[in-house]
Amino acid sequence: MSILSQLKSGLDQAWIALGDVLMPVSYVSIARGQYNPSTGAVSQAQTPTPITAALVDYKTELRGSGSDIRSGDRRALVRAKDLPSRPQSGDQIVESDGTRWTVVSVAGDPRIYFDLQIRI
Repeated sequence: MSILSQLKSGLDQAWIALGDVLMPVSYVSIARGQYNPSTGAVSQAQTPTPITAALVDYKTELRGSGSDIRSGDRRALVRAKDLPSRPQSGDQIVESDGTRWTVVSVAGDPRIYFDLQIRI
């Protein structure tokens, strides 16, 4: 078994242990289209994918001067295998109550997991 396979297996076990912070959400991938000069708008296609994610707050000490993390920003931890494609800034996470978060930045190893900075 390769190291990557072992990491993926370990992540699955750790994911189950996170049960109390996991929640069902919809990941909305937004594909931007062409600019329409007559309407002044850019078309976009939205593709929702139901996933389970851990939405957690940033530690207070990570916010502040020199940081791109703003008050109210959260982290969304998502298994890479749960998404059909790599997340992009501008995509959205929608909670079951309709709360809509926008992806600000994407980190993590695309073979294993994504750590998304999200903002309302």
